[in-house]
Amino acid sequence: MWLWVSLSFADDNLAWGGEQLTDDEEEVTPPDPDPDPDPDPGPDPDPAPDPAPVVGQPLDLSEIKTAEELPEAEFDAPALPEDVAAEALEVPDLTRGQIDWLKPRLKALPPNPYANTDFTAYTLDWGEVKVGLSNLQIGVLPRTQVGTNIPLDLIGLYNINAKVDPLRIGPVDLAFQGSRFMLMQDNFDARYQSVGGTLSVVAHPKLGLHAGAEYWAIGVEGIPDLVEIHPALRVTDEDLDKYVDPIALQSDAVSAHAAIDVRLNRRDSLILQGKSVVWKRTNSEESSVPPLLAGVSDIAAAEDGWQPVTQTYSLSGAYQMDFKRLSVRLGIGISKPRLAWALSTAEVSYRFGGKTKRDERVQRRTWRKNRRSAKDSPDAPDETAPEPSESE
Repeated sequence: MWLWVSLSFADDNLAWGGEQLTDDEEEVTPPDPDPDPDPDPGPDPDPAPDPAPVVGQPLDLSEIKTAEELPEAEFDAPALPEDVAAEALEVPDLTRGQIDWLKPRLKALPPNPYANTDFTAYTLDWGEVKVGLSNLQIGVLPRTQVGTNIPLDLIGLYNINAKVDPLRIGPVDLAFQGSRFMLMQDNFDARYQSVGGTLSVVAHPKLGLHAGAEYWAIGVEGIPDLVEIHPALRVTDEDLDKYVDPIALQSDAVSAHAAIDVRLNRRDSLILQGKSVVWKRTNSEESSVPPLLAGVSDIAAAEDGWQPVTQTYSLSGAYQMDFKRLSVRLGIGISKPRLAWALSTAEVSYRFGGKTKRDERVQRRTWRKNRRSAKDSPDAPDETAPEPSESE
């Protein structure tokens, strides 16, 4: 009887949610039949950073939006304050007349003090080519050029020249140059080689000062076949058959040169040059030095040692115009050796390639593009260009 009552009471407590003891007498709480959902944790104050991309694994670009997919508001610039916006002015479009006035004309551009490369320490740009009446020169490396005198090559006096400008400190450049000329026959050999240096200073954007010196040596050996020597290389055509004895001539000398380059603008310039042999030495017998090659006889006939400038000078002045690619130099001069000044005053050359010419071409192309845009615009008025001031 008491046992049945006790079991009934235990069942009632379990049915009404009372605590139940296990066999080990530990309390067991029954599970909540309807637990509350977890509360919203809210935004994470410190979100975990995105994993770094793995080297070699392709990036996922699917989430990147193009400019067309982005909302237009993201491209809007912040508005100016009202007090500043009230004073802001819209930039007007240039008219055709104004663009014509801005045309990059060479005579209106500032001068290029490094344009001349023949009597200065400067060289052609890397990749630039200069083809002239007297020389073909190519910029083979930065501040390095090589060349040859094509007319002399054609008449049998083969030659090569080179110049390197390794030192530029501010307005000062120091270059080294050399050349070699060769006239070769079966029983005759004539050689000329020279080495020297030139110092150039940009004293002013429109004024360049240049000075240098050159050591050169001449060697003539053998019996020449005068009939095969071009008349332009001979001093005279008289009694060619009498020179049947071998010639032995060794001579060396030192010459100095100076120049002033006055550049009025990018196109026009004035050039003054002077040069002279200041010292010479000859090792030969007087009877073995005939009037054979132009220039050799004068050197051999002069006294050894320091030379008077009045006997070897050459002075010249020239006006030069540098167009887009064509350069023309004309002038006049005086010299003790006959017509020695002509080589400094007459030159026509064509230049192309290189960074300087490329930049000028891009500048002209940009101007033409801007002019076409203004010309094609229906709202662009056709106004005349403003008058430039005297300073411009």
